[in-house]
Amino acid sequence: MRSVVQKSAMIVLAFAMVLLTACSVTVSNSSGGSESKSGDSQSSSSISLVGAYVLDPDKAATDAGLDLSSIPESRRAVMVVYDVKPDASKNWQGTPDCSLSYQSGNKYTNALSDLPTQLQVFLSRDGYGSPNKKLALDAGTKTVRNCAVFLVNRTDVESSELGTLSIDLNGLDQLTEDLASSELRHISMPDEILQSEPDYAGYQQARSLEARASLCQISVNRGAAAIKSNRVAEAKTALVAAGAMFSEDVDWGLSLVSSGNSTDTTYVANNALPVLNYSQLSSYDSVLGADAEKAEQLLLNMQDSLDSEDYPQLNNSKNELQTTLNDMLAQCKQYIQ
Repeated sequence: MRSVVQKSAMIVLAFAMVLLTACSVTVSNSSGGSESKSGDSQSSSSISLVGAYVLDPDKAATDAGLDLSSIPESRRAVMVVYDVKPDASKNWQGTPDCSLSYQSGNKYTNALSDLPTQLQVFLSRDGYGSPNKKLALDAGTKTVRNCAVFLVNRTDVESSELGTLSIDLNGLDQLTEDLASSELRHISMPDEILQSEPDYAGYQQARSLEARASLCQISVNRGAAAIKSNRVAEAKTALVAAGAMFSEDVDWGLSLVSSGNSTDTTYVANNALPVLNYSQLSSYDSVLGADAEKAEQLLLNMQDSLDSEDYPQLNNSKNELQTTLNDMLAQCKQYIQ
């Protein structure tokens, strides 16, 4: 079967960047820092630390469109992932009280309202309880994963003195744990906190598929407009860009980060993120996996129809693709908080 795109992601994205003037798609190649803390708590608490991370984008990540410029230069975003195991018999509902204190006397609390838009959007798609969001824990149910974010002075982050993490579920449990600077893993992309998931690749792909479907729709619509104006070469390029969104041949994945602005949406592509793999995606979400494969085939059909100037068949495939993408976006809603 003819491949949707060349294996060079940079060539594919060059096509996409020319076409998607309302949407920036760029690629970076970032690497992670040291291993995160395993998260053994100091007591038999029902709260356990999964990992603590310093979001410290490298030049490749910022060049790709990751924008944390609203965070003061003197601060760093520290992301803390923790699990809460509900009580066996007692229900609990409320907002976790999380803080990070240092011997300097500085104390930091959850900073959701002060976070960059891209980071807020990430937190709405990572599948974890977001900062300052209420939790409803039913007795005897499965463990709930959460994320707290603190904007910490870089001198505290880099200090050799211990920080103290406090997570208080008033009336249920409390965790107090020391954090050394050496236990903070430096990461370039927010998605790296998801690596603690048992199926990181499937988990991240399922939650980033909404971005793929949206970008595909934009490119296909531009291609359709080009055909109406008899700009066939432009239409072919648009379908190549659309096909890149559902090709296993490209060597980049899409981040859960987006600008959240419908008129100028930025999705960040990164070589360090999980690339699209239908087997992995289907193992995590069989419905999304089937829809993604179907979209790829329909895009191939559209390219073939355009090459052969079979416009009725091209239109049929486009309509079927639109239905498939709509189904995909509906399925993706379960992953958006």
